[in-house]
Amino acid sequence: MSTVRAAADPLFDDLALAERRVGVQRATSPAIAASLGGPPPAPTASGCVARWIGEPTNGFLGALCPEHIAYENSIADPPGTASLRRGLAALIGATEALLALAENRNLAEAEAQIQGLAGALASFTQVAAAPFGPTSGAAAVLTLLGPVAQQLQPLANELVSANNAARVRELILQNEDNFNRLIVQLREAHDAVFQIFVADSEIRIALASRADRAALQAGRSRLMNGYRLLLSNYVVLLPRAEGSWKAVVRAAKEPTGFNLITTRAAVDDARIAAEAIRRAQAAFRAGS
Repeated sequence: MSTVRAAADPLFDDLALAERRVGVQRATSPAIAASLGGPPPAPTASGCVARWIGEPTNGFLGALCPEHIAYENSIADPPGTASLRRGLAALIGATEALLALAENRNLAEAEAQIQGLAGALASFTQVAAAPFGPTSGAAAVLTLLGPVAQQLQPLANELVSANNAARVRELILQNEDNFNRLIVQLREAHDAVFQIFVADSEIRIALASRADRAALQAGRSRLMNGYRLLLSNYVVLLPRAEGSWKAVVRAAKEPTGFNLITTRAAVDDARIAAEAIRRAQAAFRAGS
């Protein structure tokens, strides 16, 4: 699971940058159009109206709406990226907590993993319910992950109130199908993610100077084919995460039937796949 996360994080980092640019552009475009005589910008979901001040190419939004903060801050991921990154973190947290209990650790010994899972679940359900996804083009990502986040939401509270290891183990296993659905939706989000990269590429070309626009257009094919490769690798890697999760579930349900050799082979397979992804990422960023 740690290997899967290490391979996915650079892709999520790129996605956060792309989603942030798309979100800012979609917030500013109606205001710029209105400043040039178009229809007035519509209020955001919070009722905020931001008008453009200054020239179209050298101005700013005259209000900092709550919806803008998700894209204009430099600390947190924007909503679509956050839901993917934190959804994967919730799956990893469930695996770590269940593994600790499958190894017959008591509640005190497994407390760090259990608290980590509770925190990951709370964070995931919060960002997956964010109402600002359409601003960034991430509505499709949130549509996929939102329902499974809602199904997992009660688990975070139940883990906090559980007072023994057996109860925690029972709660996680009761949500086995929800975590299985989470894996499916993390995988199904691949085209929604790709569309954010496509929109970002179009925006960067449209807003570039004439000289820069030519260079961006010339390099667009390599850029987008590179993201197609990285996303395809991500999708292929997720079944390794699924295998890790299911192996720990089997170990928790039937400790005596745990097959260490098979599981070790699956772990090695995941490491090989993740190393291939890292090489592809390095080649992509090096321009080769």
